[in-house]
Amino acid sequence: MQRAIEFLQADGLAALALVDAVRSFSMKHDVSNRTVLDMGCGTMPYRPLFTSRGARYLGADIDGTPDILIDAQGALPLADESVDFVVSFQVLEHVRDVAGYLSTIRRVLRTGGSMFLSTHGVWPYHPHPTDYWRWTREGLRVTLEDAGFKIQGMAALCGPAAWIPMFPLLVCKRVLGPIWPVLAPVNLGINALAWAADRLTPAAVRDNNASIFAVELSKET
Repeated sequence: MQRAIEFLQADGLAALALVDAVRSFSMKHDVSNRTVLDMGCGTMPYRPLFTSRGARYLGADIDGTPDILIDAQGALPLADESVDFVVSFQVLEHVRDVAGYLSTIRRVLRTGGSMFLSTHGVWPYHPHPTDYWRWTREGLRVTLEDAGFKIQGMAALCGPAAWIPMFPLLVCKRVLGPIWPVLAPVNLGINALAWAADRLTPAAVRDNNASIFAVELSKET
């Protein structure tokens, strides 16, 4: 039922692909009694995927009411190697100082710890409050490796057969404003067709033209 409801959203296909990737990461690792830091947490939509498995979940952000407030200079008041896992969901494209952001994460993540990071390859401009970057697969790999992380896996979520029909829905949602739910039946139909088309897209095409890249990283010595 929840999946069908998501398909009523303009970006429902991308949202479902991302939640599946996050769930897979949370189930792959033993997070019970471990500390998970959500770096740039927002409303912490994926928190239950970790707390339901016994994790201690901490949200850090520059505004709002997070568990940990990041100051204007990007400083995070946590000790070195004090968290077991770090998660970063659709944050990196909004970060002006990418190297500084990743350096802070590496500092607080224990040696041998794991990180899940997702960000956009192809996506419309969406400031929150700013929107700086888009990555190619190789560009993201180099960015993360240069920051001292080892890539354990990279998944390409929603190839061109999915995002090409999805983007006009997002435009219509913005144009319609509060009455956008009138598009729900259209969204459902287009998302269903896009899902089927995405499954038929060759992996090499999807891998290099994804709307979202989901990466699992580790911190080595």
